[in-house]
Amino acid sequence: MAGHRIARRLRLVAPTSVWIGIDLGQERHAVAVLSPDGCLLARFWMVNALTGFQQLVERARGFSGVCNGAPVVIGMEATNHYWETLVDFLDEHGLAWRLINPFTAKRHREGADLARTKHDRRDAMQLAEMLRIGYFTETKRLPPAYAALRRAFHEHVRLADARAQQQILIRHALEGVFPELRRACRAGVQSEAVRSVLRTGLTPRQIAALSEAEFVERVRAHFHGKRLFCGKLRALYSACQETVGSTLGSEAAMAEIRRCLATFDHLEAQLAEVDAELDAALVLIPTSRHLFTMPGLGRITVAGLLAEIGPIEWYTSGKQLVKLAGLHPGQHDSGRRTGTRGRLAKQGRVLLRRVAFMAALSCLVHNPLLRTRHHALTTRAARPLARMVALGAAMNKLLLWVFALLHQQRDWDPLHEWQPTRKEVVAQGS
Repeated sequence: MAGHRIARRLRLVAPTSVWIGIDLGQERHAVAVLSPDGCLLARFWMVNALTGFQQLVERARGFSGVCNGAPVVIGMEATNHYWETLVDFLDEHGLAWRLINPFTAKRHREGADLARTKHDRRDAMQLAEMLRIGYFTETKRLPPAYAALRRAFHEHVRLADARAQQQILIRHALEGVFPELRRACRAGVQSEAVRSVLRTGLTPRQIAALSEAEFVERVRAHFHGKRLFCGKLRALYSACQETVGSTLGSEAAMAEIRRCLATFDHLEAQLAEVDAELDAALVLIPTSRHLFTMPGLGRITVAGLLAEIGPIEWYTSGKQLVKLAGLHPGQHDSGRRTGTRGRLAKQGRVLLRRVAFMAALSCLVHNPLLRTRHHALTTRAARPLARMVALGAAMNKLLLWVFALLHQQRDWDPLHEWQPTRKEVVAQGS
């Protein structure tokens, strides 16, 4: 299969091209140029600035003229954001480019030189050679709407993870100095009433020293919601009368909690801004409305799916989305040794796999069709699947449905007779 992929990639470029490999750096890039037959034509440095980009274009056209007008193909690793600025300039000047997977380049370098010699000029030479033999990816630039959606979604994930980290820190600190708070209100920091209590910075014993009315008024002064449930505050006040919280460093701990809560509130405000950007980006993608019709998919999951998948026109089958997420079964056989069967490859987009996991959990609650399929896999008489294995199958089915809705541009219809897979046809025949 690898040979077929390489042959297909080589058909995308002319075999008589001039091959230019670029090892990207923060301040300057190393460049190596190979002739169509693989001979070294030149090696030089270019600065990571407009003058360096212009120098690259001029010299590339010069090498094309030396090789009887051969087309130029430029290859580079997907390093940080350096490749994006260079690729924008190359597109403006009509030069072809290809990306090379950093992991593939590392393994190729280690296999080509057992001494593992590494420096920028040698890496540029290696990238040009890998470009010549077809070891590049078929990367496409995202359209502006999808690029904005992906950047906003990645920021949403980063902020949500940071908020969860602050929530964990607050909960761990409260277990020692304010255990009554968790028992009085199960919602924890997610509750605005709890956050209002923590903003006061009062320890349980300081709360017990106040009257109930004084305690409620202090909390009300820090409350940012619409309605304060005084019943929960009275229950908390009663629990503080018999507190078991530690007094050792309790005031310092409450001060730490208050600072963590300030960070939590700041992240909440930033998440609200990013979510507004997600909504604006989804409006620019008309096909997103079809995904909202599937029970169990919300705004964040739809945004995540579209951001990680990109334009559906890039794909011809739903199985490509499954492989993109790394949810296809991995195979590790060698000789007489047979690897573990059924394990997921997990070599695709991590965020797409994460979104598919959360979406599948939600659909198991709100989507009767997926819930029925999951139940059938876990309770069938022959080889029933474990719950998590069946959840992986549900994630695959979800991505196949997503492809169908986007590709056919249709809304969700629970009565629609989905085309059975080859395995299902064989099982019915037997």
